[in-house]
Amino acid sequence: MTIRSAHAAGAGVLALAALLGACATKPLNPFGRPYDEENVLKPGAIGGCKGPHDVAPYLEFGSDTLYPATHLMNGNAANVVVLFKVDEQGRVEPMTLAEGPNRTFITHVHVAMKDWRVRPATLRGQPVAVICTRRQGYRLIGPWAPVPEEGDRR
Repeated sequence: MTIRSAHAAGAGVLALAALLGACATKPLNPFGRPYDEENVLKPGAIGGCKGPHDVAPYLEFGSDTLYPATHLMNGNAANVVVLFKVDEQGRVEPMTLAEGPNRTFITHVHVAMKDWRVRPATLRGQPVAVICTRRQGYRLIGPWAPVPEEGDRR
């Protein structure tokens, strides 16, 4: 019986290793989902930055936020503004405290920023730290959702 148990245990370990290996081949975003076109931001210059710079920081790669599930189910909408710092190495550090009725929305922006790769802003060719603003609108779209206000976009 010991031999059969050892073979069964070995087969189980191999199956588990194969399953984990398959999962490891697809990277996951900070929300635990595979990256796809819908949850990745388009690369480009980051606007709304303050501080001395002649070239704005450039987002090379980054996750977009997800609509918080509880707010989605309850039909809640929000507009949030999040301040964040891009330092001389291109690291992104959220600065807005997640407080008040929009804290879940703000927290989701912070989570999305965890995998951002950013080229830092420069001043006369030297990297500099800047403070930037990200505006994020959360609106439900569809027949069950409230009618969006004029000029509202996600």
